[in-house]
Amino acid sequence: MNYWHSITIGSSLVVLFWSVWASFRARKPWNHIGSFLAPIAMLTAILGVLLLCVPDFFS
Repeated sequence: MNYWHSITIGSSLVVLFWSVWASFRARKPWNHIGSFLAPIAMLTAILGVLLLCVPDFFS
């Protein structure tokens, strides 16, 4: 199960870095998409870390 949490953390960090870049550097429609995805990716990364550290948190 830790394998899936690591994939969640890694993919959400990639999306987070892309969305922060897109928020400041991309053209018109992509900067809004990046601004929308940044907090979602941050929350997903935090959730992945929580589930990696405390596996039975939601049980």
